[in-house]
Amino acid sequence: GESEYASARKLVLRAGRREAILVSHDGAKPDGTSAASGGFGIGGDGTFGSGADYSNLPLKPDHPLRPCWVCPDGHIFLEAFHELYTSAYDFLVAVAEPVARPEFLHEYMLTPYSLYAAVATNIDTESIVRVLSRLSKNELPDSVVTFVRECTKRYGKAKLVLKSNKFYVESEHPSVLRELLKDSDISRARVTEDVGAAAGAAGPAGAAGDKDADGFVVSTKAEEMDENLKMLREPDDDESDDEELDLEGRPVQKPSATPAQTTVSFQVKGEMVETVKRQAIDLDYPLMEEYDFRNDKVNPDLPMDLKPQTRIRRYQERSLAKMFGNGRARSGIIVLPCGAGKT
Repeated sequence: GESEYASARKLVLRAGRREAILVSHDGAKPDGTSAASGGFGIGGDGTFGSGADYSNLPLKPDHPLRPCWVCPDGHIFLEAFHELYTSAYDFLVAVAEPVARPEFLHEYMLTPYSLYAAVATNIDTESIVRVLSRLSKNELPDSVVTFVRECTKRYGKAKLVLKSNKFYVESEHPSVLRELLKDSDISRARVTEDVGAAAGAAGPAGAAGDKDADGFVVSTKAEEMDENLKMLREPDDDESDDEELDLEGRPVQKPSATPAQTTVSFQVKGEMVETVKRQAIDLDYPLMEEYDFRNDKVNPDLPMDLKPQTRIRRYQERSLAKMFGNGRARSGIIVLPCGAGKT
């Protein structure tokens, strides 16, 4: 309807304004030449990187050990023959859109939508900036850092989660929920729960459905699976599978992991979900949508098994990891070529 179109248009216009950050930082003169690089900036047809000359970008002293160039206009060029190609490829596919992939040099582009997709799989802002800097042969341009932070500062900070046939607005940040509730429509859509109902909403992994001072339900955060985050690690960060033993041959007790992170949430009326989503977009907090199917005790499970001879291909497994990586079903689209086995 008209309201959905208006909301989509707001998102597109907002993404366009954020893309303009790359243009405004590029140093392009009115005639199209770039003051920063001595060559051409934004192309005459308005496209990013068209005719750009970034040959004067300052290189890091150890640039041969790094696999890609990150340009001020958001373009990334990856050496396909570099020894770090595989790990760099996994990261770039997660945060950028492929533009061209000839034999030796692959081209990617950072866009608001590619960064939204990265945030949706729990890749946080500082991790994106840190890994880009680690992989880049040149010093990471300020325009790229600003663009990444601007695109990811609000997206993914709040979610709309379906739990046991009830809708919850969830966030790691109580301040985000407080800001959303300042909107009269969202505040009207809120459902006040008793403690027993809150405990059910928290699920087995929740913090017993406790409520904080704002009346938000406190739960343990749904952790992202390692498959979606391992490309963020340093190459030598892989943990050894060998067990450490003490002098008497007993396993050494390693320090306990950091305390589990928590989220806060509040329930909203089912008939007002579309209103809540629309108002959240107006507030620049577009809600990512998830279904907490593992903890759904209301709807019966559908018994289903693969045939014994079925073998899942690697790219199919990774696609499923993106969609179900935190133990929930994310709202999104799996894009694979025809005949790749999406169904």
